[in-house]
Amino acid sequence: MEENNRIIDYISEIAGAGVGAGIGLLVAGPVGAVGGAIASPIITNMLKWCANEAKEKRYSTREGKNIVKVLSYANSDCQYNSENSEGSFDEDWFARFINIAKDIHSDELQTIWGKILAKEVIHPHSVSLRTLDVLKNISGEEARFFQQLMPYIISIGDDLRVLPANKAIQKKYNILDGCYIVLDACGLIKMLSFTELPLSIGAGETLRIVRTSERLLSMKNLLDNEVTLKISNIYLLTQSGKELFDLLYSEPNNEYFEDWASQLFDTNNKALRFEIHKRDETKDGAVYLSDPITVFENKGDTL
Repeated sequence: MEENNRIIDYISEIAGAGVGAGIGLLVAGPVGAVGGAIASPIITNMLKWCANEAKEKRYSTREGKNIVKVLSYANSDCQYNSENSEGSFDEDWFARFINIAKDIHSDELQTIWGKILAKEVIHPHSVSLRTLDVLKNISGEEARFFQQLMPYIISIGDDLRVLPANKAIQKKYNILDGCYIVLDACGLIKMLSFTELPLSIGAGETLRIVRTSERLLSMKNLLDNEVTLKISNIYLLTQSGKELFDLLYSEPNNEYFEDWASQLFDTNNKALRFEIHKRDETKDGAVYLSDPITVFENKGDTL
């Protein structure tokens, strides 16, 4: 990228004087430019912080390049809409972040770490220190496995993110167990031998907590008494996996969501009405639902 070449040129130009001076020169460029774009106040302050740290710790030239490239990617993702307009940040968190970012060499992973930083800039305290420690050991291949599975991740409420462990669905969508094994080993999912989530729905009530970014599953109890649905054949994302999923965007697979909802309906043989709606969420958090596009209904209870 042209903008990254410009950053590297700044640092390389005075490499003999130390990377700290190179970062300082970058900050002193036209109105706090980061790779040809105007830096948000918080990114500019982070660059200055790095310049001071570099003078103390003497980052190598390569480490300095890595740091500034990650900050450049973060600046692009921030799009100048950071609510933290004064440019303040948690120095303890950022110190841990930079200590990791300096050793990230590939563009693929630098892009991801830029997104992590941008998320923390826009929504402070949204990425935990524990998640940083988990993600620092993830390879490019592991990151690609995770991104390949992201279209199949379903949100249940605010806290849970799940992946399918149903063999028929896995086969149809070519989701390999090997991907799960890798992601379990690196701490992004919990590959338990058996996971089952109970969901209680009161008499005549409707539950609307199962969704992707584009679809929502509405589940209505048609009985006069409470029923409990069981969501089985799933793997849970860990807290680190959830935080990574929430900061990376991937278009969901809507056909898969319908297949998953149909399987859930079939395994819960009760008097239920399932409706799938198109879901649209605005930037200010408002959610709009379409009329049902798919309906599953069982009017008789066969407990």
